[in-house]
Amino acid sequence: MSFSQFMMLSERHQLHEYNKDYRAALITAAIANGDRDPKKRPKPFKPEDFLPKRKKRKAKPMYTKEQLDAIKRAQVLLGRETSHG
Repeated sequence: MSFSQFMMLSERHQLHEYNKDYRAALITAAIANGDRDPKKRPKPFKPEDFLPKRKKRKAKPMYTKEQLDAIKRAQVLLGRETSHG
Protein backbone atom coordinates (compact mmCIF):
# COMPACT_ATOMS: atom_id res chain seq x y z
CA MET A 1 0.00 0.00 0.00
CA SER A 2 1.42 3.36 -0.99
CA PHE A 3 1.43 6.34 1.34
CA SER A 4 -1.24 8.13 -0.71
CA GLN A 5 -3.44 5.01 -0.59
CA PHE A 6 -2.95 4.88 3.18
CA MET A 7 -3.94 8.54 3.51
CA MET A 8 -7.06 7.98 1.39
CA LEU A 9 -7.98 4.99 3.54
CA SER A 10 -7.43 7.04 6.70
CA GLU A 11 -9.68 9.86 5.43
CA ARG A 12 -12.33 7.32 4.46
CA HIS A 13 -12.16 5.80 7.93
CA GLN A 14 -12.55 9.22 9.58
CA LEU A 15 -15.61 9.95 7.42
CA HIS A 16 -17.08 6.56 8.32
CA GLU A 17 -16.56 7.26 12.04
CA TYR A 18 -18.21 10.70 11.68
CA ASN A 19 -21.20 9.11 9.93
CA LYS A 20 -21.59 6.61 12.77
CA ASP A 21 -21.45 9.41 15.32
CA TYR A 22 -23.99 11.42 13.33
CA ARG A 23 -26.44 8.51 13.21
CA ALA A 24 -26.20 8.11 16.97
CA ALA A 25 -26.63 11.87 17.45
CA LEU A 26 -29.69 11.86 15.18
CA ILE A 27 -31.35 9.15 17.27
CA THR A 28 -30.41 10.92 20.50
CA ALA A 29 -31.86 14.22 19.23
CA ALA A 30 -35.11 12.48 18.28
CA ILE A 31 -35.41 10.94 21.75
CA ALA A 32 -34.52 14.21 23.47
CA ASN A 33 -37.07 16.13 21.37
CA GLY A 34 -39.74 13.59 22.29
CA ASP A 35 -39.15 14.30 25.99
CA ARG A 36 -38.48 18.03 25.58
CA ASP A 37 -40.69 20.51 27.39
CA PRO A 38 -41.40 23.24 24.79
CA LYS A 39 -41.95 25.79 27.55
CA LYS A 40 -38.51 25.21 29.07
CA ARG A 41 -36.73 24.69 25.77
CA PRO A 42 -38.66 26.13 22.82
CA LYS A 43 -35.82 25.40 20.40
CA PRO A 44 -35.66 21.71 19.38
CA PHE A 45 -32.44 19.75 19.70
CA LYS A 46 -30.33 19.18 16.60
CA PRO A 47 -28.05 16.19 15.98
CA GLU A 48 -25.08 18.59 16.14
CA ASP A 49 -25.93 19.22 19.81
CA PHE A 50 -24.95 15.62 20.55
CA LEU A 51 -21.89 15.21 18.33
CA PRO A 52 -18.56 14.87 20.13
CA LYS A 53 -16.37 17.93 19.81
CA ARG A 54 -13.26 17.23 17.81
CA LYS A 55 -10.23 19.44 17.93
CA LYS A 56 -8.73 20.29 14.60
CA ARG A 57 -5.03 19.80 14.72
CA LYS A 58 -2.87 22.36 13.03
CA ALA A 59 0.07 20.93 11.22
CA LYS A 60 3.31 22.46 12.33
CA PRO A 61 5.71 23.36 9.54
CA MET A 62 8.36 20.75 8.84
CA TYR A 63 11.81 21.36 7.53
CA THR A 64 13.46 19.27 4.84
CA LYS A 65 15.33 16.93 7.22
CA GLU A 66 12.18 16.40 9.32
CA GLN A 67 10.19 15.65 6.16
CA LEU A 68 12.74 13.10 4.99
CA ASP A 69 12.81 11.46 8.43
CA ALA A 70 9.00 11.29 8.48
CA ILE A 71 8.96 9.68 5.03
CA LYS A 72 11.59 7.13 6.09
CA ARG A 73 9.59 6.24 9.22
CA ALA A 74 6.42 5.85 7.14
CA GLN A 75 8.20 3.60 4.66
CA VAL A 76 9.53 1.41 7.46
CA LEU A 77 6.05 1.18 8.98
CA LEU A 78 4.62 0.20 5.60
CA GLY A 79 7.29 -2.46 5.19
CA ARG A 80 9.35 -0.65 2.60
CA GLU A 81 12.97 -0.04 3.39
CA THR A 82 14.59 3.03 1.90
CA SER A 83 17.49 2.60 -0.50
CA HIS A 84 19.00 5.97 0.43
CA GLY A 85 20.34 4.88 3.83
